[in-house]
Amino acid sequence: MYKEQLEKVRSIVIKRHQDPIRTTHTKDDLDKWLDVNSKLKTSQSHKDLNSILLKLFFNTGLRVSEVCKLRLVDIDLCNRVIHVIHGKHGKGRAVAITQALYPDLKDYIQNKRGVSTNNKEMAFLLPGLR
Repeated sequence: MYKEQLEKVRSIVIKRHQDPIRTTHTKDDLDKWLDVNSKLKTSQSHKDLNSILLKLFFNTGLRVSEVCKLRLVDIDLCNRVIHVIHGKHGKGRAVAITQALYPDLKDYIQNKRGVSTNNKEMAFLLPGLR
């Protein structure tokens, strides 16, 4: 009797919860997205904005809400760090600015942003998104 019960227990298949498969994107993916962006029929300022958004997401792993809340004072180009003040669950963190992102981010802030940066406390990186 014991052996029969043991066999029944062993034959039970337990369904386990499977974690979703996470995909990571490659440099080739980013290049394809940037190529599509360059072919869009829109203004150059929109292409510049799209380009810096793609590069920010790809190179830093920031969330959409974190990028939308970024102010110029949160970006430390000298130390190559982005300070995320209100991240997930209200937590702050520091994110490194990669070598690939640094020149493009610096150029965008200094030349392509299109908005005066006189008041850096209130100036958002991506004007019009907030």
